[in-house]
Amino acid sequence: MEHRADTTADETARLVALGRDREAALLHARPDPHPEPDQGAPVEVTEQLDVVLPTLVGLARTVTPDQLARPTPCADFTVEGVFAHMIGGAGLFAAQFRGEGPPEPPADGADLTGDDPVATFVDAMEALAAAATQPGALDRTVVSPFGEVTGTFAARYLVFDGTVHAWDIATATGQRFTPPDALVADVLDFAREVIGPEMRVPGAFDPEVVPPADASLLVQLVAFTGRTP
Repeated sequence: MEHRADTTADETARLVALGRDREAALLHARPDPHPEPDQGAPVEVTEQLDVVLPTLVGLARTVTPDQLARPTPCADFTVEGVFAHMIGGAGLFAAQFRGEGPPEPPADGADLTGDDPVATFVDAMEALAAAATQPGALDRTVVSPFGEVTGTFAARYLVFDGTVHAWDIATATGQRFTPPDALVADVLDFAREVIGPEMRVPGAFDPEVVPPADASLLVQLVAFTGRTP
């Protein structure tokens, strides 16, 4: 355990030196890539993706060109910036769910949204959905920005990321977003498992915001990620 802690500290310092603060913070959340299998998890998380990814597609399809430059509750991201972030992540995970291995990271400043950001985003989410539901996809080991993880953990992270960014998009563009409470409760539990104090750094997550006493589960979730509801 001491050797692993030393290795993690060295890798954290390397990532920070390269300006990759988000990856450095997420490194601390890296789980054991070979835990005991949870036989019920893959079906459950696939069902969650079947809710979250189509919801993202539905929200994106109503975004108009003049809304792409709007700021979102996700610090430093416009609506188009959220699209680009998620397109990059979808490509990374979808390739590995298909068994192709991690793709080369995009060059700095690369335009991930293309001439039609909405269409590019929709295509990326649909490709991710198809890849994640292939037989055996969640049994693979996935190389992620936060280390090697199981396919199931990667899918759970995508449900978390997608739920929170769906709220970002909906809030920025004036749309309704009402995911099932059972899904949000699971996502909130997952967030509390993986977002520790060491991840509350610039480029990762802002400090937790205290939600109102009567806050819904969704408001509790976004407040936990550092967003102001």
